[in-house]
Order: sequence, then C-alpha cells, then structure tokens
Amino acid sequence: IVGRQLAPRTIVLLAPLAFAGFDKEGPVPRLTILIPCVGGAAEFDATLVSVLQHRPADCEVLVVHTEPYDDPYDLDGEVQFLRTDRSCKLVDLLNEGLAAADGQIVHILRCGLEVTEGWTDGAVDRFSDADVAAVSPLVMEADRTTLAAAGVKWTVGGSRRVVADQRVLQGGSGRLRAGILGPTLAAGFYRREVLQALGGFDARLDERYADVDVALAIAALDFRTVCEPASRVVATAARSDDDRRAPFARGRN
Repeated sequence: IVGRQLAPRTIVLLAPLAFAGFDKEGPVPRLTILIPCVGGAAEFDATLVSVLQHRPADCEVLVVHTEPYDDPYDLDGEVQFLRTDRSCKLVDLLNEGLAAADGQIVHILRCGLEVTEGWTDGAVDRFSDADVAAVSPLVMEADRTTLAAAGVKWTVGGSRRVVADQRVLQGGSGRLRAGILGPTLAAGFYRREVLQALGGFDARLDERYADVDVALAIAALDFRTVCEPASRVVATAARSDDDRRAPFARGRN
C-alpha cells in the first residue's frame, strides 16, 4: 500500500526548516487543530463550537471547507477558514490544511466529533519524546463509554483494521495499545515536520487507506506512534448512525 521510497531517519535532514517555521511569519504555535469539512457549515458547527470552548492555549484553529461560509459568528481572528474547490476530497482538504498549518503538532479532527476539556494535554505531552511522530486518541461513541476507535492496524494479510476492542479502555491494556499502528483519519495528532516531509496524505489512495498508509510510512522511518487513552473525542449523536460510524465501519475488529 505504501508507494513511498523512504530511508529510516533521513527525514531528520528535512525537518529543521519546516519545524522552525522559517517559511512562516511570527511565532510558531505549539498546536494546529485542523478541521476538514467536505460539506457546509452545518457539518462542522458542533465540532468547531466544542473546540472553541475547550481549546488549549498556544494553538491555532484551521477549518478547511468546500462550501461558502459567511462567518455569522464573526470568528475571524479566532479561526482561520480556508475554502477549497468543491471537487476536493477529504484527503485533499487535509493536505491543504497541512500546507497552511503553523503548529509544531497538527491535530486532525473530523466533523461530527466533539471534544472535552483537556483532550489535547496527554497527546501533546507525548511529543516530548523525539521518537514519537503520531498520537492516536480514543474516539468514543455518543454515550462516552463505548469505544468506537483507538486507531488502525495493518494485518499480515494486508488488510486495514480499526482497533475497537473495549479492553483498550481498561487498565493494563498496554499490549493492545502497542498493536495500534496509527490514528484513524477521523482524529489524530501528528508531528508536522514528519507529515510534511512525507508529502502529506496520498491522494491517489482510496480515502479509507490514507491513514494506514501514513502510519506505515511513519513506522518505516523508525518513528513511533502511541495511543493516548487520556485523550478522548466523542462522536455526536446529532448525525445519523451510519454517518458517524463511516470512518470506522470498514475493517473493524
């Protein structure tokens, strides 16, 4: 699935310029919260409201969307809205957002998910380990007790699987978490320098394989992905069950 020609650790030669933000003006924020939206404002409103209520200090919020948005809440200055072509797919939106992001860490958060106070803390702390290039949060169902996804893995037989084993929520689940290859495309934290040096997400792939492709590429570079159980986002009940579960429905274990 990975068509990238990569040599372990050669990425560090590319990292300093992107990481230091030499191509940006002003101070570099610690975190970019990137919300991609292929639909209209109704798709991202609930997600954006929860982010603005609970966002940490030293972060920027970036919404990449395909439909017109007239900013009725006058959020200019608090949120950067980046409109793209209506023909853009989700992966295209993510790559557009990655190119515009200033944060050292990029947090992808799909529409239809909501956050709670402190959800980024544990995940961001994980990046103090220089070997960590990605952190997978837990995506919970609307009841906030049932796990929808802890990440993805790639089987020996060459299949993508979403890790949704409820035992991940319990103490002593380190072995289960260690088997997670990377975050789902619905929610994940990435070291921007690594993701940019990889060229972002591969738009040539079916959307459902974009997350595991990046995860495999990160592993090929000898970087690590970890699952942070203290970092949790919640699938909203407002959307239909089929829509909410779409990022997790295929290849679930």
